[in-house]
Amino acid sequence: MLEINEVFKSIQGEGYSCGVPTVFVRLSGCSLSCPFCDSKYASRSLEDPEYKVYESANSIKEFAEIVTSLAYKGSRPVKLIVFTGGEPLLNKNLDVLIPLVIYLCNVKGFQVDFETTLVDNIEDIVSRKITFMDRLEKIVESFVTFDNKVSLGSGLYLPKSWDKTTSKVELFNGDLVFSRERQPYVGVFVISPKFDLRSYQSKVTIDDILTYYVNGFDNRPERLSLLIPIARFKLLYNQELESVIIEFINRLKNFVPDRLVQELVQIMPLVDIDDYTDEKYKIACKQTAEFCIENSLSYSPRIHFDIWGYHKRKV
Repeated sequence: MLEINEVFKSIQGEGYSCGVPTVFVRLSGCSLSCPFCDSKYASRSLEDPEYKVYESANSIKEFAEIVTSLAYKGSRPVKLIVFTGGEPLLNKNLDVLIPLVIYLCNVKGFQVDFETTLVDNIEDIVSRKITFMDRLEKIVESFVTFDNKVSLGSGLYLPKSWDKTTSKVELFNGDLVFSRERQPYVGVFVISPKFDLRSYQSKVTIDDILTYYVNGFDNRPERLSLLIPIARFKLLYNQELESVIIEFINRLKNFVPDRLVQELVQIMPLVDIDDYTDEKYKIACKQTAEFCIENSLSYSPRIHFDIWGYHKRKV
């Protein structure tokens, strides 16, 4: 089941699609506890979420219609849907999230992005047994693997990774109809590694975090061909994190051509929410911009902060 904290229409406030009209779907639940999070209310499960989406064709279609109706409200339709959180790509969400997103892309024609850390569990970082690329590769495969198609009723084609149990076949039973001509998934994973150790309750080291986000490319050049078209990094900056960000960039350059770093990585100002003032945010923006200029990195504003401040929800 997906717990939907809120659904709203606004403009994308940050990252590569900054300024683009967007419908946001905010899911509940997150493994981290970031002191600078501007949506702490979505970090834990709710007793009474705004919507619940279940692992059934009817529930998925019903919620997709809610999103579509909001996207088409106004003189021109919105074409970008962003799943955010909380952390939308928790493992517990994927059984419902994957068919929902494919339905929104393949049937409704939207682009669907994710704002994510790609962290399901802090122990994944501590153990160093998997990297963010292991998770990304598995999720993307679930979205786009259409070889060995399984036909469930008239016109329904699902990736082979879905056909694991008879109950899964019975569950959908031809009620979700997909087009063989349209892409199953179109969108971008906007990945935001958190380098502030407070986010992890001090259970990890900086090297653990860097290893999780950069070491997934060793002797795997095909992974770069997967990453570059569909992923962007958003890094939160303050002066205390400057050396870590530079180290991340330097490690990334071992695998990614230098000319692509400006396209793949954007730097945003960080201010602790509990200590937020407009003046502190203005200073953080200036310091972040100066850091980007000095290091030839791309700067991302936070338009929703600039216009509404951090207090206002659903913007």
